[in-house]
Amino acid sequence: MKHLYPLFSRSAFTHTICLLLFCISAGAVYGQTPVQVVKGDVSDKESHIRLIGASISIADVPGQALGTQTDASGRFRLEKVPVGKHTIRVTYLGYQPLLIPNVQVTSGKEVVLNLQMEELVRQAKEVLISAKTENRLNATNEMTTVSARSFDVAETERYAGSRQDPARMASNFAGVQGADDSRNDIIVRGNSPSGLLWRLEDIDIPNPNHFAVAGTSGGPVTILNNKTLANSDFLTSAFPGEYGNTVAGVFDLKMRNGNSEKYEVSAQLGILGTEVAAEGPISRKQGSSFLFTYRYSTLRLFQGLNIKIGTSSVPNYQDAALRLNFPVNDKFNVSVWGIGGLSKIDLIVSTLTERPNEIYGENDRDQYFKSNVGVAGVTLNYTLNSKTYSRLVMGISGSSSDATHDKVYRSPAYAVDSIRQILGYTFRNSNILTHWYINSKISNRTTVKFGILNNVIHSNLVDSSKQYSKAWQHRWDYQGYTDLLQAYAEARHKFTDALVLNVGLHAQYLFLNQNKSLEPRAGLRWNINAANSVSLGYGLHSQMQPVYTYYAHFPNAAASDMHNIDMGFTRSHHFVA
Repeated sequence: MKHLYPLFSRSAFTHTICLLLFCISAGAVYGQTPVQVVKGDVSDKESHIRLIGASISIADVPGQALGTQTDASGRFRLEKVPVGKHTIRVTYLGYQPLLIPNVQVTSGKEVVLNLQMEELVRQAKEVLISAKTENRLNATNEMTTVSARSFDVAETERYAGSRQDPARMASNFAGVQGADDSRNDIIVRGNSPSGLLWRLEDIDIPNPNHFAVAGTSGGPVTILNNKTLANSDFLTSAFPGEYGNTVAGVFDLKMRNGNSEKYEVSAQLGILGTEVAAEGPISRKQGSSFLFTYRYSTLRLFQGLNIKIGTSSVPNYQDAALRLNFPVNDKFNVSVWGIGGLSKIDLIVSTLTERPNEIYGENDRDQYFKSNVGVAGVTLNYTLNSKTYSRLVMGISGSSSDATHDKVYRSPAYAVDSIRQILGYTFRNSNILTHWYINSKISNRTTVKFGILNNVIHSNLVDSSKQYSKAWQHRWDYQGYTDLLQAYAEARHKFTDALVLNVGLHAQYLFLNQNKSLEPRAGLRWNINAANSVSLGYGLHSQMQPVYTYYAHFPNAAASDMHNIDMGFTRSHHFVA
């Protein structure tokens, strides 16, 4: 699908920017400085137990000091926080102080923070520790020690060219290279973009991008709405034991809960989409909430209004996200969530009456392409005791890409003689996903975690072509199931507050061809002082090939003669210092 996406062409982009500037006017409102609510919860990073009596303060507001403490449920609420960027400091006896800089407070929406603190190994009657700004960069997953960092909604908006997209944001990090402005594929430390793993709410998901082509991990527009994301992790190498079936990088994404106290609705018109978002309580008494977003292609709206945008091949896409959260009691929580996107584009050349100077796609054929993706799941969290919690995630996902190419035959005068179909394919995959794990904080030094992941994969693949022959040649004709089973065990030990060791073991088994792997993982971090640290990491990592490659057959062979069926895993040793 060469040059499939005209959305980000220079001319179309310029036309659209000018149009938006013409349509949108700005006004100024004068009055008192607006204020907003900052609220959230504080928990132990390893056991996820809520911390009661933690102190939260904002000291950078001129003329006043704002502060509060967490209540019996580990929640806090700061009233009348002035709009702007602030630094929030969290302290709790026996825990390392936490500093969160550049928290963006806006007038239109309450700020919700889910904060995690790390317990000190050595405790004394009185401890004085300087807060470190590196806390903002540490991964939320306590089992990571190297090549990982946390990011939030603000970071997906802060970097130039990120377009509120986690993948485009990550292309600004060291060791990560983006493709070009038309797509968000990323190359992590020289690895193929297809080696990237997308994980949402602890289960592996298909490529979360509009106009996704089978076997890729990127696209021109993400279906992920950053307004639904909580603090998430991006890992580039030597992954902990719980991450498998990847050799390049991991996006470990989490969805946030909606506002359980107040209803909030917002709308936005942007170049990537016109969207609406809503959130609020389902039951204030129970603390349950909902969060919903919907987005539709702005360029498609403009086309419906007969507004010229520089191209006749307008991308048509829409996406939505939903999360319902139900705290049953202090120990048990249920969340229902889902994301999905639909996309379609037609590149038509048969209507042209003269040869164009520039065209997207092939200039001798009409192309019709569409792709869909969706993921839905249920998350069950259960706290067994003050040291141990368990999580079970059950989900389903589906992805499809369909294309048809019609060859346009013309006369020397460039008139259309005939149109004949020469290519058509449908690649569809559906998955039943399960991830269960148990996490136990044995002591303030040692934490262990065990888990099992299972992915039942159903494929329906059909591909036919007569681009290079007079008769149709079939390259895929398969429908059936396979299963990828993974298991892991990992442990974290703090020798001191400055010296931390993570070790793990990951195993996976592909039932399709009995391929298996056993992969050791290890990471060590020594915080020399507040400004310097040394990290070492190692991991053996394996990844199955894109599903469709296993079922391909030669055009003249029988559909059952799949010559790639015995392909093994791609394997990679990661050494990090």
